This record gives sequence, structure tokens and C-alpha cells, in this order.
Amino acid sequence: MISAKQILSLVIGGALGTVFRYLIYIVTYSKTHAGYSWGTFSVNCIGCFVMGFAYAFFSGKISMDESLRLMIVVGFCGAFTTFSSFVFENFCFIRDGQILLSFINIIGGVILGLACLWLGMVLGELV
Repeated sequence: MISAKQILSLVIGGALGTVFRYLIYIVTYSKTHAGYSWGTFSVNCIGCFVMGFAYAFFSGKISMDESLRLMIVVGFCGAFTTFSSFVFENFCFIRDGQILLSFINIIGGVILGLACLWLGMVLGELV
């Protein structure tokens, strides 16, 4: 069962992740004005780095409260970018020798995600 302290940790981490994501978008957009989505690209790379660092750091380097780990890894990184979770899960599949499962997850997730986005747009226009 999730505790009130864990929920509060997730809310705080999520709020901070959302704010930082928006700030990075604003900074990259104001500096580039390019057709490429540098903000999203930057957030995804930073989020992957933070998740990788936090996972390694919190896996035995220090003893810390579970709520702080939830705040950073799940709350902050989850709100900052879900791409970091996607990459981390695929890394674990590859690390565990489940290359085919990782390939299916990567290709399937992207293709199905595009299909679901398109379907949602089509249905949204019909309503």
C-alpha cells in the first residue's frame, strides 16, 4: 500500500520535473527557433542521464529513505520525461539478455504509439 509520504514525494518530484521540462523547452526554443524539437531531445537525454545516475547511486551507494528515491526517479524523471523510463526498461531487457523483447518493445512501442496518436486525433476530430 502506498503511504501519504510516498504520495507527497511523487507529487513534489512530479511538480519539479514538470517545471524543469517546461523551462528547458522555453530556453531551447528561444535559442534555436529551429524546426527540430531540441527541447524534447534535450529533456529526453537529460532525463535518461538523471535516471541512470540516480538508479546507480541509490543502488547501494548510500542508504536513503524510499520516499526520496521515489521523488527523484519516479516523480521527477517520470514528469520530466517518460522516455527515460522507456529507455531504462529496454536497457534492463538488453542487460538481462532479452534482446528480442527489447527490440519488440522499442519498435512496437514507437509504431503502436504513432498509430494510437493518429487514432486519437481522428476520433478527436469526429467528436
